[in-house]
Amino acid sequence: MLKKFLVIFFLLFFTVPARANFEEFVKSIENIRSAVVKFRQITKIPVAGDEVSLYEGVIYYKKPLKFRWQYIEGSEIYIISNGKFVETVFPDDGDCQLFRLTKESDLFPLISLFENPEVFRKYYKVIAKGDVAVAEPKFKGSFFKRIVFYFNGKKLLKIKVVQEDGTEETYLITAFKKNIPLKDNLFKLKRCS
Repeated sequence: MLKKFLVIFFLLFFTVPARANFEEFVKSIENIRSAVVKFRQITKIPVAGDEVSLYEGVIYYKKPLKFRWQYIEGSEIYIISNGKFVETVFPDDGDCQLFRLTKESDLFPLISLFENPEVFRKYYKVIAKGDVAVAEPKFKGSFFKRIVFYFNGKKLLKIKVVQEDGTEETYLITAFKKNIPLKDNLFKLKRCS
């Protein structure tokens, strides 16, 4: 009997706070209207075994579905969504890609969480343990195999995404501000339109 009690106690003690970190973060962004997230990106390519950490960037987000993902160091690539279309520009080779934004599952997981946490849960199964929450897609054709959120309490420290080909990208969050005024011209498509 005592053994059963201890097992239940330890399970509750170690799983409830873990869920709270992810859930508290989700609760803190439920009413988000805009955000600015600065990050450092570390990419690990499985074939070469190389780890590259030359990238720094910023994500500007504004409801509904507007975002600008821009690198400020290591790359000149930027991705802009005006809420209907997503434009990806590769300035080095002059390439530009434009596609209609049709499904929330196409979004980067953090932007999907900002947009609608319930829709995120529709597309991803989330298991939380300690200061870590792992999200795995419930649908076929996902670009991501796994998304791992790392917290310190309810503060988001980093996100690691594992792609289907085994490439790992870790985004270390260096600054996070929410509900600040953002001008719509940040989300204006430039090249492909």
